[in-house]
Amino acid sequence: MKKQKERRLVFIQVLVILLMAIIIGRLFSVMIGQGDYYRDLSDNRKVKEVDEIASRGNIYDRNGKILATSIPSFAVQIYKDQLLEKEPEEITQNLAKLVNILEADGVNYTDDFALKLNSFVYKRDEDYFILGQMPTEVVVSTLIDNNLVEEFLTSVYKDENIEYETMRTALLALKKRGIDIPANVSQEEGRLKVTYRDNSKNKLEAVGYSENDNPIDVVIDAVGNDRSVLLSILQNSNSRILAYNILKTNNLLGSITMEPYVVKASEDMIEKKAKLSKVYPEISLKSHPSDDFYEIVKSSTINDVLTKANVNDDGSYVIPADILIQQLENKGIYANFETEVITQTEDDRNTYTVNINFKNPQAGSPVDELARIADENGLLKPLILSEEIKYMAQNANTLNNIYPSIDISEEDPDDWDYTFNIEKHNFYTYYAAKDKVNERDKVVSVLENEKDAKAILDYLKKINDLEDYSDPEAVGILTIDNQISRQGNYGYRPINLVYNIDESTVLKIEENIDATSGIQVDTIPIRSYPNRYLASHILGYMGPIATAEEVDKYVNERDYLRDEIIGKTGIEESYQDNLKGKNGKSLVTVDSAGNRRQTISQTPSEPGDDLYLSIDADLQEQAEKSLTGVLDAISKGYQYESDYGSFMPLRQAPHASSGAVVVSNVKTGEVLAMASFPDYDPNLFSTGISQSDWESLQVEEDSGPLVPRPMLNIASQTAVMPGSTFKLVTSLAALESGLDPQSVITDYGYVEVGNRRFNDLVWTEYGTTHGEENLYGAIRDSCNYYFYVLALGENPHDGRSIGTKLDLNDIRIAAEKLGLDQPTGIEVNIPKETTGNIPSVGKKVEITKMMLQTYLEDKLPVYLKDGVKKSRSEFENDVLEIVKMTTNPSEWTRKNIIEFLDEKGYNAEVALGEDRAGLADTIKYTYLNQAEWDVTDMLNIVIGQGQNAYTPIQMNRAVATLTNGGYLNKFTLVDKVTNHDSGDILFNNVPERERIDLKDRKYLEDIKYGTLLVSQNNKILNQMPVDIGIKTGTAEVEGKNLDGTDYDSYAWMVGFAPYDDPEIAISIVLTQGDTSYNATPIMRDVISKYFNLDVFITNSGDTPEDADIAELGDSVTNDDQELPAALEEEKNSETEPAEENPGAGGSPN
Repeated sequence: MKKQKERRLVFIQVLVILLMAIIIGRLFSVMIGQGDYYRDLSDNRKVKEVDEIASRGNIYDRNGKILATSIPSFAVQIYKDQLLEKEPEEITQNLAKLVNILEADGVNYTDDFALKLNSFVYKRDEDYFILGQMPTEVVVSTLIDNNLVEEFLTSVYKDENIEYETMRTALLALKKRGIDIPANVSQEEGRLKVTYRDNSKNKLEAVGYSENDNPIDVVIDAVGNDRSVLLSILQNSNSRILAYNILKTNNLLGSITMEPYVVKASEDMIEKKAKLSKVYPEISLKSHPSDDFYEIVKSSTINDVLTKANVNDDGSYVIPADILIQQLENKGIYANFETEVITQTEDDRNTYTVNINFKNPQAGSPVDELARIADENGLLKPLILSEEIKYMAQNANTLNNIYPSIDISEEDPDDWDYTFNIEKHNFYTYYAAKDKVNERDKVVSVLENEKDAKAILDYLKKINDLEDYSDPEAVGILTIDNQISRQGNYGYRPINLVYNIDESTVLKIEENIDATSGIQVDTIPIRSYPNRYLASHILGYMGPIATAEEVDKYVNERDYLRDEIIGKTGIEESYQDNLKGKNGKSLVTVDSAGNRRQTISQTPSEPGDDLYLSIDADLQEQAEKSLTGVLDAISKGYQYESDYGSFMPLRQAPHASSGAVVVSNVKTGEVLAMASFPDYDPNLFSTGISQSDWESLQVEEDSGPLVPRPMLNIASQTAVMPGSTFKLVTSLAALESGLDPQSVITDYGYVEVGNRRFNDLVWTEYGTTHGEENLYGAIRDSCNYYFYVLALGENPHDGRSIGTKLDLNDIRIAAEKLGLDQPTGIEVNIPKETTGNIPSVGKKVEITKMMLQTYLEDKLPVYLKDGVKKSRSEFENDVLEIVKMTTNPSEWTRKNIIEFLDEKGYNAEVALGEDRAGLADTIKYTYLNQAEWDVTDMLNIVIGQGQNAYTPIQMNRAVATLTNGGYLNKFTLVDKVTNHDSGDILFNNVPERERIDLKDRKYLEDIKYGTLLVSQNNKILNQMPVDIGIKTGTAEVEGKNLDGTDYDSYAWMVGFAPYDDPEIAISIVLTQGDTSYNATPIMRDVISKYFNLDVFITNSGDTPEDADIAELGDSVTNDDQELPAALEEEKNSETEPAEENPGAGGSPN
């Protein structure tokens, strides 16, 4: 029994040992023999979603004409996971092949790399700060000014590594702008050869050319002298060599030279600092980034910072203004300020604004005063640089389109730096980590202190085993390597290296590079605007998700991809969610490095919805062509030609270079056209705008408020005085107040109030008057005198009453009825529509105070007596004391002001500098007399001057309301939204309108009749086969152009057609257009286009007198008109007239 038990025990032991051996063997097999397989299998259990970007929905005009679409574009894509499966040497060889193809085909792809080949630089660093342009901009100007653009575009380059033709890069630059010229480019015996491709007829016709045109001439013509295109071409290092050689041959280099190798961050730094220094003189090449940030915020955006608030996670407010007030009080300084936080909700998001007011009344702006006192006491800078406030300051800069490129993420401002330096440091750190011999930090330090960019490139070639490759090849390979390194653990997602490459480039890549190498070409949807500039301010532009607000709105709240391209402005932004579509999804397994292993499933993408606008593309195009053509003609003094006639300016307006046209349907509020010039090409933004293209659209901050700005939509963003077009509003106010439109007054040419005279221009220019006028004639002749009488209640010369007297409230009520106090309702969120300004007593006084303070800050030092010295703070205190005079202006006589200034050490009575009067007289008569509301303010307001300020689209809606029976429309740019595939209507816009309250609808007919008479006085518009109504206006604006000349007047014209049953309203404004007569051909063209009229009307034979008749009536030619006896007596006397009002005397029309 015992033995039997022992045998069983032995058997069990053997069995256990055997099983253990099997298990161990199995474990050995799994862990050693098949370990790699199972580790890989484990890793592959990580499942990721790969998005296929959906094609964006189309945007059409009201008639189905395409305005924006998504087109398939060839893009070179790098798949990190596939690329890294190859051996390092094979990877480098494949990348070198790609680089040589891209270089030979003129593709720009190394713009953002840390090292730059063949760069234009100034010979001296100080020239960046002294001269007005950066080196590459000077090169472009030199090529254009010396007629060398053609030579540049036809230049070729060849060495042992590459054949390059500038025209290839030019074709790609044009293609990015929607101009696809189907041409093959090559060299033949060192000369450029360009031929059309097969079946190129349709593509050529689409861009305005034919197969009979010489292809080289076509490209040269398409590029023209477009600075933006030339700057894009010069992003290519080979093109820069060719441009340099052309300038050198022609002895045109001047202060420019070429550096074969530069560190891009160093170049970007000096250019950025130079540009900032033009606006902020305290910024220099040696100034610290935190000091620069403070100077920028203090000078440009501190008001925005102090009038905003944030809310912490714990619900407490962060109010910069309150922080300063508390700090001032802690220093024992009385802070005469109080704040109120206003919460506003928009798109389910709260924003917080802060109203800052004086506790006790004092002169000036509370916000400016708080900033001044805080800065004077050393509190403003620490606040701006503080952890709590610095990001608010940065956001304020961004909202004001100020991008200083300063990284403020470090807690200590001493550690802040320009982003160029941080990117350079990160670049060096990445490559130093590849150095197997030297310590990383030491390498980084050496590289950062190395001045020779060639030495840096040689080092990079050495540690990346690229010494056998040429420098251009190495830069190209390293550019791609750098992009791959930035992708991180997302190897399963493609890197889009370049877009919009040519078909010939695609063929070269497919023929020369293995498809399994991780380098391939794919077609991806790219936003395209086939009409380029057409309706660009309506459509808006695209761009990557960039700001914190965009990340929160799109990525966090709506699950967008972080690198998606979104609508940034215009309709593209407003209807982003509709247009976007639904991305496709692929489920893939990836390893721990993020490299793809297997595709599990795929869901196709769904295109976005299509959007139909209310815009008529043909009418929009006509409005833009007419606006651009007329501005060019009147600024240069040549004849303008259109399909509907010609127009020879009777007087040149040399600074007329911007303006707007709005056309609406008076019955529905649909905007049919909204043109603003200058404009921009939204194609530039479709795949991310280049730095040179972005900078070409910007203007210097110190270039003045009227300088043309391509990104500004004048139609909806610029509110200016409407001039005599506002007389239609005044007429409505008068009729509502009981005016009999048939009541007649006698025009005596001018009104005197105290020592101020308010003239009719017909009196100023011709020494005559309009005689007897009723409302209809007053509108026709733009008779200021008639409207002055409405404000006064009686004719000051003969004492006769006109039966009504307008006050400010009457004007306000009429303006509000016509919607001039609110946005029109168009569906554009960014940029936000500007709301006009209806005059008020309080606003007038505050504006006067600010104007006086600005004047004194600029001019007061000039009047300091010899031998008197004052510190900056003493000057500031003097300014504040003088501004305080506006609190009780009537108490300050001329004598009192002279005594005050004399005591303070200023010359009070002598006019100095550009002033036409002495300091005391300027303070008294130009400012203090304006600080109280009196009848002279009403005289300005009733003729559209003074505080009146409205946008062209607001004035258009007002005219529509006056002519459609009194219906105030909500303006719209959208017709409907449809499903892209089925065409089903998802949203159909329904007009919104409400009838304004009037005592008698006949008043509208009275006003309309006056506008009919205006059109009949215009020798161009009275030839139209359609009766129309118009009103003209000019509005003076103070200031000087960059050449030192005074600003010319805004030229306005508003109208409607046809007269009997109005369909459309038109508003036109020409910035510095000088005379409203210059808007006539635009009105003619727009109406003719809308009604498809067969006309050709010119102003041939017209004289300046005819233009005056169009604006001022027949009185200008009536030499026999009998003046009232009192005027005849004055005209023949030698007495000196009273002082004329400079604000109103020149703006009656």
